Amino acid sequence: MSEPLTQMIEALDLEIAAIRKKGGGTQIELRGGEYVGQAEGSWLYRFVAAEDISLRDDTPVRVTAGQENVPGVLVSFRDGVLLVALEKDLGPRIAAARLVANDSFLVERLKERLEKVRGGEAQFTRPAADRVLGLAPLSTADAEPHPSVNGDGTANADQLRAVRRSLGSDTTFVWGPPGTGKTTTLARIVEAHYRANCSVLLVSNTNIAVDTVLEKVAERLKGEPEFHQGLVIRQGPVVKEELRRRFGPQVILEDVVARLGQTLQQEKNNLLCEAEPLEPEERNGRFGRFLGCTNYPHCRYTENLAGA
Repeated sequence: MSEPLTQMIEALDLEIAAIRKKGGGTQIELRGGEYVGQAEGSWLYRFVAAEDISLRDDTPVRVTAGQENVPGVLVSFRDGVLLVALEKDLGPRIAAARLVANDSFLVERLKERLEKVRGGEAQFTRPAADRVLGLAPLSTADAEPHPSVNGDGTANADQLRAVRRSLGSDTTFVWGPPGTGKTTTLARIVEAHYRANCSVLLVSNTNIAVDTVLEKVAERLKGEPEFHQGLVIRQGPVVKEELRRRFGPQVILEDVVARLGQTLQQEKNNLLCEAEPLEPEERNGRFGRFLGCTNYPHCRYTENLAGA
């Protein structure tokens, strides 16, 4: 695997050099900034971009508004609307701002990661990488999914074939032109693996792609009791408002923690209320045997142990 890794690192070197030759950074004028929420300790702002941009999701940026110059990351850019996660609250609205981005950052990070893999400093699933790059044969077979995966009967033969193949193979590629149901098929694949008692990590090169598939997954698993306990978790900022509106409390990590935390806090308060009448008897040592009241030197149970 060292030769392909070396070739990939060399290719990334060429891309980094090309980016730096162009200046290495992008500056964009923004307007109509609007605060839309928080995610993982960052403040999310939506802007209208005055020009088109070609930056990857998660590219580090700095946003200058008035006297403020705040670091953050690009979350998404679609249809002239740019979403950034900033490290500071800049208020509910920002009339105008300037964004400066480091175009080469993510490419440099990828190169550094591959260099660590080559040097043995980073964990690496080599068999999977070999299969993806065509350097090792794939193990393919079909396995029948749980009946509920196509309980509604809406999946066509090709979509069901992809689900079966994904369950029985170590690597599966799903290809199809627009409108052929790839997103729905991916959601069925996720559901099939969940019902086969597997954990699933869903990743993509854009946040909107993750949100789009995750919404389909949530739609399919919303009837599961565990769904309301954090069965499906969105890691990172949500871009698609429909996902936030329909399933935010169930899939957005901060919302899940806050919601479940309220329940746990209420249970704690109820237990404290039940325990309050028992506190005088506890102090008198009557419940020492069960509570292990070693903090009370005059506890009857402690004295009995000492006398024994």
